Amino acid sequence: IFENMKFLIKTNYLKKINEIEMDPYIFLLSQNNKVTDEKNLIFFGNPISSCKSIIITEESAEINLNLLPNKISKVILVYSIYGENQNHNFSKIKDLSLDFFYQGNLVKKFVTNDLFIEKTAVMLEIYKFKDQWKMTIVSSGYRNGLEFLCKTYGLDVQ
Repeated sequence: IFENMKFLIKTNYLKKINEIEMDPYIFLLSQNNKVTDEKNLIFFGNPISSCKSIIITEESAEINLNLLPNKISKVILVYSIYGENQNHNFSKIKDLSLDFFYQGNLVKKFVTNDLFIEKTAVMLEIYKFKDQWKMTIVSSGYRNGLEFLCKTYGLDVQ
């Protein structure tokens, strides 16, 4: 997808209710669509992957596919709204967008307005197909939050 396989994704929105905290999470998955080590969940408590291929902040994710170990075949970018309040969901965020930067230039913008009552959303999948990295926008939401995705990807959550 990108010549040197390193790019930046910035999160933007037109408007968000102040009390809402939205955090990015990146799952690094093996061929069986599972996280093989809990260190392969990148989030505010673990913002840099052990292989240094992923660095996240509240507003961005820097991804360098060249640094990923061979056992990783998929990178999943997820956003989750923090807290138990069911009224805090994606309906409270207007014009959520992902801006893709390559070599410092904005190359693609994806705006989603199709998330409403969901608290967690898979926004992007980067996956290996025939030894080549591909990217697809997903924008698929879940009402039951991050715990469901963690379990789906093989992580035990307390």
